[in-house]
Amino acid sequence: MEKWNSLAAFGSVPSKSKEAGMKGLEVLAEEVQNIARADVLKLMADEGKAAKAFEDFAAAPDESIDFVARMSGVPEHQFPVYRAMVRREENEYSSKIAELSGTLQTGDVILVTGKKFKSKALVAAQTPFYSKARASHAAMVHANVVCIDANMGIGVKHHTIAEVLSNVEDNWRIIRFNTVTDEHRERMLLRSAYYLQQPYSIRPINGAGAKCSYCSELVNKIYRDSGVRSIKVSKGVMVNPCHFDRLADKGEVCQDITESVRPFAPFFREYKEMIAMQAHAMVAGLKLNRYRDKQRKELLAEAQAQAKAGNLPHETLVKLAQGIQNLESKMNFRFWDSIPR
Repeated sequence: MEKWNSLAAFGSVPSKSKEAGMKGLEVLAEEVQNIARADVLKLMADEGKAAKAFEDFAAAPDESIDFVARMSGVPEHQFPVYRAMVRREENEYSSKIAELSGTLQTGDVILVTGKKFKSKALVAAQTPFYSKARASHAAMVHANVVCIDANMGIGVKHHTIAEVLSNVEDNWRIIRFNTVTDEHRERMLLRSAYYLQQPYSIRPINGAGAKCSYCSELVNKIYRDSGVRSIKVSKGVMVNPCHFDRLADKGEVCQDITESVRPFAPFFREYKEMIAMQAHAMVAGLKLNRYRDKQRKELLAEAQAQAKAGNLPHETLVKLAQGIQNLESKMNFRFWDSIPR
């Protein structure tokens, strides 16, 4: 109750606390969004109710469907395509998505070079490690059109394939490691989620960061955690995008699948917003999982503080901790900052 009381009193924050106030608004917005996500996912979990909801939406008038399209960020000139997709009528977007199916697989590594000077400088800085370095950034396909990467100022986050390939040079490429099996991909699905929201940091020491990531290191950690040896670097050398460049150029342990994806580049650009909307279901589900994970951590921390202050019996704390641990053991997704088992 205290949490909601403090949020209710938020409007009286003094002007000198404006920055803290904005942070409070962000937290409140995230709480509201997660409540909405929980309701939607609960509905989708019931196949009968989900099918009925989709049928009702498809039968809605154009104006109602257009409103949802606008709220989802779909450009107005694509409203007719969106309506056709909702009503399962023939349309370019659905046809292209069906054609794209299976082209991208979990674990595919995307190597790009940004157009800004900073990106060019990053490529130049890698030439001592590989003279033919050309990538300034590495990302990985998490599932279908959803990718995962680590960016400065953002950290580890999901982006769609359309977003990863926007504002980059045309020399981008995508590689697939030969030894990756379906079992490896199943692990990659979990390990990719594990690193979500890690802060971005380039560690100038050997070894992977446990509580931070940068682009190529993130990809390498996911591969390592999934039981696949992707790259080998000398002691004291950081994992850089150029190490993946070298493997791509040699073609011994991976295959270049760029030309099977490149024909879809115009589609990615044209339907960037609709692709993001399609990816939202998966991204929202994982965000909700992280939110619930955070709630459990905060609950345990508060209980420990209350027990230490003498306001909570030790037996109650133990019972609560055991309940949380039991719940944690049943979770499919674990995160880098989850409660230790």
